[in-house]
Amino acid sequence: MRSLEYAEMRAKIIDRLKEQKNVVLATCENGKVTARTVYCTSNELKIYFMTSKAYAKYKQIIKNPLVAMCFNNIQIQGRAVILGHPSSDENKEILERYEHLDKEFMYWAKYKNTVLIEVDITEVECWNNNGREYIDVLNKKSYRIG
Repeated sequence: MRSLEYAEMRAKIIDRLKEQKNVVLATCENGKVTARTVYCTSNELKIYFMTSKAYAKYKQIIKNPLVAMCFNNIQIQGRAVILGHPSSDENKEILERYEHLDKEFMYWAKYKNTVLIEVDITEVECWNNNGREYIDVLNKKSYRIG
């Protein structure tokens, strides 16, 4: 195991997240794991997506906020926080930040059953030809294996 510069690795992940429009989201309830693609956007080490209160992912996050996400050989773990309806006063600043995005992300904001969910990233694992790079966000450490 070799230590890596945390700030550099953090910046690298933030840049990769900026490019992403969707990720696979995995949730777990009562020992059953489910995964699905969600349309998303990000800010620093936070990922945002919208869903309906009627969908399984919302109900699963209510019971267990620990989630996993992945895209392009990057695995993410984090804690989901339900922020409420996207157009609520509390979320106005977040929504304004993303109004310029593709219509896909903003499309769901018009429905009354929609909620905005924020995932606070806690761990990242990147797989590449040189091995695996880990970022421990909570402890501000990063390292390489392989």
